[in-house]
Amino acid sequence: MMNDPDRYQKRAYDDAEMYAFMAKRENKILKLRWNDAGDVFSNAYFEIIKNVTNQLLKNGYNVESYAYTKVGKYVKLGDESGIVMNFSSGAKSSERNKVDIHNIKYSKIIKRDVYKDFFTLTGFGWEKDETGRTKFKDHVNGRKDLKKRIYEHLKNDEVSDVKGVSYESLKYTDELPLQQGKKFEYNVIVLPAGDSDVSAQRRDVKYTFLLEH
Repeated sequence: MMNDPDRYQKRAYDDAEMYAFMAKRENKILKLRWNDAGDVFSNAYFEIIKNVTNQLLKNGYNVESYAYTKVGKYVKLGDESGIVMNFSSGAKSSERNKVDIHNIKYSKIIKRDVYKDFFTLTGFGWEKDETGRTKFKDHVNGRKDLKKRIYEHLKNDEVSDVKGVSYESLKYTDELPLQQGKKFEYNVIVLPAGDSDVSAQRRDVKYTFLLEH
């Protein structure tokens, strides 16, 4: 991408189009996440994201692009370009000053000390249930109690970078309705293993609380 951005853009489009074609045949929307781990780190890269997305739309494919970033200006540029951008809590203070954190999509890491007693850590990572998601030690009350724990943690957070998170708005990814609701209606808890990235894709989710792996 750095050495030959034009070639990268063509390759990115060709790869995405293959999946967009498959999604179109099944009457589905293709969700494109840019970066599995990383950032939107340059104007050239952002332009590629925008160009590939727009070209797919122009060619009749139903696609939506989303990404995470720690660079403030790409939050606004993403919004202007129809790209769902999630601003990450690990951003430098100079970048945080460029955005209004309380009025954008924002992802926040919840440290392991907050939740580790709800799960079992094995030599292969967090123990999982039959669906592949992190298994609660107490499968009856664990989900409800963890949600309460996180809610209390957010209320008492010394660095208040989240506001207005009601208990009722907190959802696990599998509790989100299929149809998107109004803007920033929900705040989502993402389990430390085996969970989906759906909250980062949706415009009705404001805060994504990522339980530290």
